[in-house]
Amino acid sequence: MCNFRSVYNWIALVFLIIILKAVYALPKPLKETSPPLSYFNAIFGHVHVQTDSYSESILTLSCGRLVKIINDKNHPDFSFVEVSGRKGHVLKRNLTTIRPVCFTKRYPKFFENLSIDPTEEFLWGRLRDQYVSGKSKVTSLGRGND
Repeated sequence: MCNFRSVYNWIALVFLIIILKAVYALPKPLKETSPPLSYFNAIFGHVHVQTDSYSESILTLSCGRLVKIINDKNHPDFSFVEVSGRKGHVLKRNLTTIRPVCFTKRYPKFFENLSIDPTEEFLWGRLRDQYVSGKSKVTSLGRGND
């Protein structure tokens, strides 16, 4: 004679296995790959409309600002980024993956006494974006090959 409890346990076990197989057979949702984040590491700079440091500015950035990189492969000097819901181009040399130690954070008393207004931030940012750093390409300064 068959024990009613053992039959009930077997049926429960079979249903549990069927349910587990059904759950694990469901398609897994794709992981949303979030775009990489970087920090702005210059004291001031801009998000530009085009890949040109002379182009119109969308937003002024200061050191330590978090930016979301959308694409950095289309241009050798600029990354296409999103900051505060606005998309534009930022110079790659002004981006870093490590949180920078900014002048404004390192010397807060000095920086507060400067009392820089937004217009000055804009102008210093434009100057910083147009500043060319690196080795000079000039070799002879107009003189003949001596």
